[in-house]
Amino acid sequence: MISRLALLLLFVSSFAATQAHAAQSRVSFLSDIKVEPGQEVEDAVCFLCSIHNDHGIIHGDAVAFLGSVRTSGDINGDVVSFLGGASIAEDVTIGGDCVVFGGMIDRRSNARIDGDQVAFPFIIFLIPLLFLVLIVWGIRALILRSRAAYVLPPRR
Repeated sequence: MISRLALLLLFVSSFAATQAHAAQSRVSFLSDIKVEPGQEVEDAVCFLCSIHNDHGIIHGDAVAFLGSVRTSGDINGDVVSFLGGASIAEDVTIGGDCVVFGGMIDRRSNARIDGDQVAFPFIIFLIPLLFLVLIVWGIRALILRSRAAYVLPPRR
């Protein structure tokens, strides 16, 4: 009983600590990361949240899972967003690649990306899912199809 209670407390406490800092890197879960003007951050990684860089500097990478990256300050590394978007303001330099899975890149005309710019639309994720659903539906239809019922003759 006590071991179950300790396990439950450990599980609940893991959600209570939503941010971790390690050598000016920021990692966050369910809480947006905001880089204020003049602030410098090594890396920013966000799960189920967004990264907002308001004229600060991110020396490494900015990665958002199920969230977006909005920057009006320079990022020296890569920008990666999975099932979110990336918004790059004017006079901003991205030192690496900008990769967005399932979203769009909103890039102002004089923003610069030194690496590759890649955006995979959300429909690319839906096509394999649709194919899988059709296979399961087809198998189900074959198994459960109506069969002609055999009528027994009446008893004599």
